[in-house]
Amino acid sequence: MNRNDKLVKRFFDILENGGNWTEMYLIRDMLMEEYINGAFSQVEIVQIDDILQEALERELEDNEPVIEMYYLD
Repeated sequence: MNRNDKLVKRFFDILENGGNWTEMYLIRDMLMEEYINGAFSQVEIVQIDDILQEALERELEDNEPVIEMYYLD
């Protein structure tokens, strides 16, 4: 298993277990570096980035504070 495979595996392990956002972004950045060096495809890095963005959006929606407004008549 090469470095890219290990990074991708770790990324999905963290994602599945509701893990550390900082580590997921670090892995994404490391994979971007691999892409720049020609060892990772553009399609794969875009997919990882999209997955990360969607997961973060879901996390923010799930934890969005609820503001209750009361109207006085």
